[in-house]
Amino acid sequence: MALTEIISCIQNNYRKSTFDINTVHCTIGQSSTHSRTLIKREYKCSIHDLLEIVRVAAALERLAEGIEIDLLYSEVGFVSCKTLRDAFHRRLDCPPSQCRVLLLEAKDTAREIERLRRIFCPNDSVYSFVENAVGPRRYKRAMR
Repeated sequence: MALTEIISCIQNNYRKSTFDINTVHCTIGQSSTHSRTLIKREYKCSIHDLLEIVRVAAALERLAEGIEIDLLYSEVGFVSCKTLRDAFHRRLDCPPSQCRVLLLEAKDTAREIERLRRIFCPNDSVYSFVENAVGPRRYKRAMR
């Protein structure tokens, strides 16, 4: 039951810049050690990694819509533009502006987002978590 609560908590709150791993522990009423162990066992990564990954995934969705990076960071839960850029460099080894160009030039935006997600999601469990949290979107420019 605790794992379900942790997952739900992250999926419902990751867009808030004040939401962090300490908030997860406080919200669900579990010890930090127990929460970390459950996430590590299920997803093979830390809660911090999972939170950053889902925020990067949400940012990709918004970048595909052409949103400016200066407006984007707070919409997807990052504290600043710098933390957004740092996360993109860690997860995709490129800045968000480069990802936006890739997405806007893609013949199939949804497929390009899936390809990029596969790069920064370390396994299928994390990929499924991201899909459930962010959800697949339909793009008007699916095929040019």
